[in-house]
Amino acid sequence: MQRRKLLLLAFQHGFPSAFCRSRKREPGTPPALIFDAYRDEINERVASLPSWIRWVAIAQWPLSVTIVALWIVAANGVFAARAHGRGIAAQLADQLRLAFTLGLSPQHYYLWELHDAEKRARAEAYIPRCQVKGAGCLYKRFYRADRVRNARVKLLNDKVAFARFLESLGLPVPRLFANAEEGRLTYEAPEVSALPRRDLFVKPRCANGGQGAELWTWEEGLYLGRDGRELSGEALAVHLAERSHETPLLIQEPLRNHPSLCDLSAGALSTLRMYTCWNERGVVEHLFTMLRMSQTPDRIVDNVCKGGLAAAVDPRTGRLGPATDGARYARVGWLDAHPVSGARITDTEVPYWAEALRLVLSAHEAFGIAAFIGWDVAISERGPVIVEGNKAPDIAIEQRLIGAWADQRMGEILAFHLLAGEREGAKRAASAKALHSAA
Repeated sequence: MQRRKLLLLAFQHGFPSAFCRSRKREPGTPPALIFDAYRDEINERVASLPSWIRWVAIAQWPLSVTIVALWIVAANGVFAARAHGRGIAAQLADQLRLAFTLGLSPQHYYLWELHDAEKRARAEAYIPRCQVKGAGCLYKRFYRADRVRNARVKLLNDKVAFARFLESLGLPVPRLFANAEEGRLTYEAPEVSALPRRDLFVKPRCANGGQGAELWTWEEGLYLGRDGRELSGEALAVHLAERSHETPLLIQEPLRNHPSLCDLSAGALSTLRMYTCWNERGVVEHLFTMLRMSQTPDRIVDNVCKGGLAAAVDPRTGRLGPATDGARYARVGWLDAHPVSGARITDTEVPYWAEALRLVLSAHEAFGIAAFIGWDVAISERGPVIVEGNKAPDIAIEQRLIGAWADQRMGEILAFHLLAGEREGAKRAASAKALHSAA
């Protein structure tokens, strides 16, 4: 790891990893195991830094957190006090106490509504994003080269290979027309040498969060872009070839929402984010699902990080709960109806719910030992269609929707895989020691 990244890691996580050791958790419980694994990961990474740098990083953290807390309370304290009855001084005290005892950044306070007494009482069970996807990188422990024995897991990093693999299994995916890389377009059908005269959806081959996506609408012999551009087929091919010098692209059919879901979007395709995992019994299990919906007409993706909404799906009935967005501020509320169309969200039933569940469970089995997968599934008029698979799905907005995860099923599964990895590492170490002794 580059020294600059190590320094950033030390300054952002040095204090929690050094002084938030127990997080007030009962030893051996999933919340304690998850935090301890995160702490060990940070300490191992920054161990190469001089000790004086690590102590400077630790010393600056309280001041930095206090400044962040003051800024966030200044932006949201009055609103939260009026809406929830928690005074401004109490909100600030909450944030500092949670930061210094549990290592929770003040940025999570309004996202997870920790001004609410019941939620604050479970604060130790929330899992910050940095512990699994960022600095802590606990997800990466499940996919390190010496643990991965199934090459199919790597397909989750490549959207073209991913789509081809699922298609070979007969599972529904968007139709792929071409991919662009290093200035050249390669068409899926050998006999095809031009872009099809129809609407096209373009996205980077390896990006996340809807970054770099484009929608081109075919109309009167031209492709129309959302930015007002009008290009011929040849001009669009040149444009995509030029973009592919920066990042590989794939060109596919744009899916359409099922008619019963059309009004739950401002225009973009709505997708289910469905979490599945291998459990303790060696069976693929469904953990959680939310429906993501756009609320801004000029957005072509539904991602919450791009201003979209999300609503949890009841796994038994397929019905939606109230929706919210991913902002970290007190002004974010809960919506029973879509802010643009006015269509009812709460209690709306997701079409093809049972079929979507069966689809992702069977797809996860095909990907071998991948511990966790977050599936993006579109519900089209023809049924559920797998759009993408993510081996390191996010966990922030999800815990806003249904509460802290460390003491729910997600925490149990995370702890199980962490312990399984430790046992496997101990076995490898013992084998290596035995071989060395024999030599």
